[in-house]
Amino acid sequence: MPEPHDVNTARGPSKTREATTSSRSVPTAPSAPTTASRLSTLQRNAIAQFLNRRDFSAKDIASYDYLVIANLPKIGKKGIVAIRSWLHAHGLDLKNIPAEQSETHQRRHQEKLDHAVRLLEKNGYRVLAPE
Repeated sequence: MPEPHDVNTARGPSKTREATTSSRSVPTAPSAPTTASRLSTLQRNAIAQFLNRRDFSAKDIASYDYLVIANLPKIGKKGIVAIRSWLHAHGLDLKNIPAEQSETHQRRHQEKLDHAVRLLEKNGYRVLAPE
């Protein structure tokens, strides 16, 4: 009668056994950039296409106006946030950054909320004010 551990050897060594017996470790470079300090391929390619060169630094990008970078093809809201995070990791930022919440933006946001409340009340819902 076969022993219970013979069944596992027919399929090959288990992954847990390999992990515990492996003495190899992957060295990590002490100067490896963190996730926040790296740009994704999409942002790198968009900036490289804009600059017509593949090699650029954070200082090169920080010399541009916010709207120039924000309006690049393939750079959306998340892309500009990623680029600014990358610049912040290097102690830099873009020029002429607009105010986070302009009056126009706040007014449009309030109009949308008012419209949503009217629509809900029209259909029989009662909307309570936040506490």
